[in-house]
Amino acid sequence: MSVSGEVTGTGPLKATIQVPDGVKVSWNQLLIGQLPLDTITAQPFTGAKIESSQKFKVLNKTAFAEFNKFMLKEREFTWHLEGIASVEAAGLNLQGIVLSKDVTMGGNIIKKF
Repeated sequence: MSVSGEVTGTGPLKATIQVPDGVKVSWNQLLIGQLPLDTITAQPFTGAKIESSQKFKVLNKTAFAEFNKFMLKEREFTWHLEGIASVEAAGLNLQGIVLSKDVTMGGNIIKKF
């Protein structure tokens, strides 16, 4: 799976962000899988661009199948991502930061099978 994004709103310090166990991915309040994330290095005031390819691990085949049916019929869908991050900046290492984010993406509309 290709992942693109960015870290914005960074301050005056360079920071390294890690999510060692990746993120759990839910759709419609159903856990569907897990996605590893690369280490992110955010630069002072400019943030970071994220471009990564990772293997998505399906954790619930039934829920993932329901998600795929939905994705093929709808214009967009929302995934909820959750994980535990650590941030290292200015010699400090902050652990246990809760990551919780909704990400809306475009679906693939197929009108007829």
